[in-house]
Amino acid sequence: MAGFPVWVLLVRIHGRIVPFRFYVKSLRLNEGDLIFVDPESPLKAGDAVVVQTQDYEGADVLSWLKEYVRQSREDLTTRQHNLPAEVKFKLAVVRAVHRVMTTKDLFGL
Repeated sequence: MAGFPVWVLLVRIHGRIVPFRFYVKSLRLNEGDLIFVDPESPLKAGDAVVVQTQDYEGADVLSWLKEYVRQSREDLTTRQHNLPAEVKFKLAVVRAVHRVMTTKDLFGL
C-alpha cells in the first residue's frame, strides 16, 4: 500500500478529544510541515484525511495521509497524489479517519 506513515499524538482535554498534531513527510506537503487534524469533524469528498490502520490486534497502527473519496460498507476509498492512484482500505483494518484541518478551521474563519 503506497503512502507515507505519520506519527500521531492524541490529546484529551477535560474529557474531550481535541485536534492533535504531527509532522508528515509527503509529496503533497513540504517535508516537516506541521498539520492539525480533528477526530470529530465530519468528512466530505476532497478532504485531506489521516487514515489509521491496524492489520490485526497487537499489530502496529499505521497512519496515512490521503484525500477522502467515499466510504462503503466494506471499504474506505481515498486518493493519493504522489503517483496518482485511488487507494482502498478494508474497513476491517481501519481504526480511525481524521480530517486535516484547514487554516480557516484553525482560525474560525
